[in-house]
Amino acid sequence: MSPPGDPLRDRVILWTRATPSRPDAAAVSVDWEVSTDVDFRKVVRRGTATTTAARDFTVKVDVARLRPNTEYRYRFRVGDRISPVGVTRTLPVGSVSEMVLAVASCALYRPDSSTPTATSPTSIASMSFCI
Repeated sequence: MSPPGDPLRDRVILWTRATPSRPDAAAVSVDWEVSTDVDFRKVVRRGTATTTAARDFTVKVDVARLRPNTEYRYRFRVGDRISPVGVTRTLPVGSVSEMVLAVASCALYRPDSSTPTATSPTSIASMSFCI
């Protein structure tokens, strides 16, 4: 699962790559959900996208009709496999006095890294967006 992108006041782009259960799969259907709560009891948008090998089994969803300046949770499902829950936020309406951006790259991503969590963008409480 990848971080969401291109937030606007009323929409965000969700992106992921699905791994087919069979190497000869022609297409994969990916269900997606966007919720205002962690437990997905308040799902505000949902849908299904189909992807193929021609797109390297990637899915890009433009989720519209969201509320401005609101934090949302999202997840993907392929069959009985559910992705980890991601977090995104829509832009506020009008001017803002302050915004904190974090810049991250997967170029040196190591899941077994002993890097302190203080350097992780998710540990920055005041972060507005991660690019």
